[in-house]
Order: sequence, then C-alpha cells, then structure tokens
Amino acid sequence: MQLTIGNKDYDVKFTFASLLAWRDLAKQDTDSKGLDDSGVYDHLFTGLANDNPMAATQVLYGGLAHMKTRPSFQKVFDAVSDLLNDMTAEELCTKIVGEIGAAGFFSKPSYTSG
Repeated sequence: MQLTIGNKDYDVKFTFASLLAWRDLAKQDTDSKGLDDSGVYDHLFTGLANDNPMAATQVLYGGLAHMKTRPSFQKVFDAVSDLLNDMTAEELCTKIVGEIGAAGFFSKPSYTSG
C-alpha cells in the first residue's frame, strides 16, 4: 500500500516495527494510556472495525515505522484527510485491514514438531 504525503509516495509496510510504533503512539493518546500491548492493538483494530479515521491514521503511521526517517504523525494525518476526500472511512479501513492481513498479522503461526 502506498500513502502520498505532499508529492511523495511512501510504502506502507506492516512489520514488527509497526507494533512498537503503535505502542509508542498509545502512550501519547489519552484514550489508550495505561493499556498493555494487547489492549493497544485491540484499541486500534476495533477502531478500524468501526471505520474510525483516527485509528486508520495511527495504523498507517505505524506502517511507516520501517523507514529510517518517517513523516510526522501530523503529515500522515493530513494525507489520510486527503484520502478521505476520495474514499469513505469504511473503504480506507477495509483496505488497511486487508493490508495488515496480507502481512500476516492475523494468522497464527504453524508449529511443526521436529
């Protein structure tokens, strides 16, 4: 998935670094303060399920965590605002959930005995 910020396209990739970025964002978010890691993820994914644009912004910001230098949260927020001129929050959140699923976040690891 790509996110256009200004005139530049950024690759959004959901990686382990995304988890850390989401946790750090939650420490700053008054709605999420005090949540453990699983509570943070529940908060974000419930937000996506409810088509919440702020949850979409937070998740996309985490999707840029793989970059050495990433755009500010405000720039990601502005880019999401621009996206919402062309699509609904439901469409955006559905697309993000699909991308997260494709990255393997919703699959259980398979263990083999050896």
